[in-house]
Amino acid sequence: MKKWNIPAVARMGEALVVLCLCAIAGWQVSRQAWTAHATAAGDFLRAAAIDPANADALVLAARVLPPADPSTLDLLRRATAVSPRHAGAWMELATQLELAGDLAAAENALLEGAAADRRFGPAFSLAGFYFRQEDEAAFWFWALRAIAVRGADPSGAYRLAWQRGEHAAIWPRLAGRSALWSGYVRFLTAEGHTGALADTAPAAARLAAPAEAPDLLRACETLLRAGHAAPALAVWNALAGRGVIPHGAAGGGLVNGQFRQPVLQQGFDWRRHEAIARHDARRGEIAVAFDGSQSGFTEVLQQTVFVRPGSWILRFRAEPQGGAVPQGWAWEAAGGACTIRFSGDEEECHLAFPPRPALVRLVLVCRPRGQAGGAAEFRLRDVSLTPSP
Repeated sequence: MKKWNIPAVARMGEALVVLCLCAIAGWQVSRQAWTAHATAAGDFLRAAAIDPANADALVLAARVLPPADPSTLDLLRRATAVSPRHAGAWMELATQLELAGDLAAAENALLEGAAADRRFGPAFSLAGFYFRQEDEAAFWFWALRAIAVRGADPSGAYRLAWQRGEHAAIWPRLAGRSALWSGYVRFLTAEGHTGALADTAPAAARLAAPAEAPDLLRACETLLRAGHAAPALAVWNALAGRGVIPHGAAGGGLVNGQFRQPVLQQGFDWRRHEAIARHDARRGEIAVAFDGSQSGFTEVLQQTVFVRPGSWILRFRAEPQGGAVPQGWAWEAAGGACTIRFSGDEEECHLAFPPRPALVRLVLVCRPRGQAGGAAEFRLRDVSLTPSP
């Protein structure tokens, strides 16, 4: 006689109960969603019946109807008839007409919407329509009109234009329209198109307004990370040379070595470990407070520097605070190192750089010997890097 495994049977029973409960719950959720949808559609239809001149109610009623419902087109046509300046109604109508295969009527509806509303949405919708119809001239006309709308985010239009022809097709069409360059730089930075960014960002930086500085600094940082030294340098120096940022030019030594300007944490300015290195622009210093709990190698401060071949002199002042002299601290760059003595007076050391112009990282590091290093507190001032005579 077969023996039943009572615990296993019990577990199977529990599982069946759970499955049944889940199925019932899912059915109830679906039923509630369908009921809510039907209720919403009925509410909007009743609102449209009560106020036939309410274009918003007609559009909302059309939106909640099933896609193939024959009433949808009628509702949207009524909406555009009672409110010819309702761009949203025209665009909804165009979508339904295009789905129905009536392309001429869809195009006309989109043009009516763009005539009623000169903002980004209608122009972008027309660009998308002509993109799908492969009408090159009409696509670029409306894509550029969408891009040029003030206050709008042009990234969607740039993304569509990129699919059409990438940078080689976009950049020539922006010639002479420098007001659009910052938005294009922002798009290229966000999408990681560094080759195109290297071609575009220096030109944009030469004409940038102060409000555009954040976009161009992000572009500079992106170019640096991608190894595009020359265009990154051109962007930074264009901003610095025109006073768009208060920092000095890069390429002839350190930027902001007196620590009198804000530390930007990007581009050719300093990057600091925010939990360890505190910047005081009024005093012109970096105050380092290292509690000793960090183990191993710790980068506290660093700057990317564009250097030419040869020997350079690094000068700085490092003044200890408190009793013990910090141990294991050094400047490192291109394989060379300068141990910091913490004399409080000016210190200097020589660094040799590669045989060709290059980007190097000058880094203030703590390399404790063995386990975690000891606590350290000091103030860093007057850092400079100059070619050796």
